[in-house]
Amino acid sequence: MRYNFLMLVLSMLVYSGMLPAGQVLKQYTAKERQLEQVKFSVIEELAEEGVNSAYGVLAKMGESRPLINPPSQDQLIHWYTLSAQSGNSSALLWLGHYFLHGEGNNAGREHDALVLLASASILGNVDAANDLILIPKVLGVSYARLEEAFHDALQRLSNGQPIDCSWARCSPGLSQQPGFVSDKVSAKAKIFHENWRQSGVVKAYQYLKLLGVEELLAQSNSTSPKEKIRIKNAGKLKKNARLAREKRLAENPDWEMGAYLDRLKNRKSSAQDALRHYEGQDFAQLEKDIRHTINLINFHRDPDAQISYEEILQLMKKAP
Repeated sequence: MRYNFLMLVLSMLVYSGMLPAGQVLKQYTAKERQLEQVKFSVIEELAEEGVNSAYGVLAKMGESRPLINPPSQDQLIHWYTLSAQSGNSSALLWLGHYFLHGEGNNAGREHDALVLLASASILGNVDAANDLILIPKVLGVSYARLEEAFHDALQRLSNGQPIDCSWARCSPGLSQQPGFVSDKVSAKAKIFHENWRQSGVVKAYQYLKLLGVEELLAQSNSTSPKEKIRIKNAGKLKKNARLAREKRLAENPDWEMGAYLDRLKNRKSSAQDALRHYEGQDFAQLEKDIRHTINLINFHRDPDAQISYEEILQLMKKAP
């Protein structure tokens, strides 16, 4: 219970969702950068104290928040790897795309990248599912290679190992820590495999297309009457979307690639909207944010290790 509540508080710290990048980050004020750095330090301490889910938050903040001391690319990869090791499908998605387009020492890992993306989709990540459907056409990956990746992903997830630690920078002791989710990972893989088998579809890739993203999300959830109605309505929407897609492809064979690129552009637009929302807040709300951060730290620490509002202010004053 305490662990789940802590993860809820952690997620609230990154409420802005898709975070801004590049030139958008320059618009933050110095004090906002200081606050982001303090938040980042707090999450880093939580990760060091054994909160596995903090690794994914660290990686996202380190990648795109306006930090005074941003982490290196290698450090980001390491954090995303530890997050993926704990079964975070978003981390698996990030690593999959990173190695799919890897250069230098990270080149030549196309199969590993496809396995990571397949693992993310099996665990219910909609973006990974959409990308896998488009990747053969956009990047020229054969369906046979994609099928092989799905089988390897299912095998790995069934064993409770979301990522291959023979080449990735995993943490040997992570699977022994409280909160490690190997059982949940293997359970989701079993559900996916059983539903695939009952569907009668031979290929995993074809099953993913048949399943659709709405059903992909719903497959591991309860099938209450309300949920059944939602899935039924989603099926109607899916049929309409399929007909619209066929019409668009008939008019423009390159439409599907354009839709993939448009989705990536929309992420940046969402980031800019989040930034405008953040900048529109009363600056006095920073105190509320700081006290929220203090509560996060003190909730996780013993009484003799708790910190005060004044100590946080001193940390901000010391920041350049």
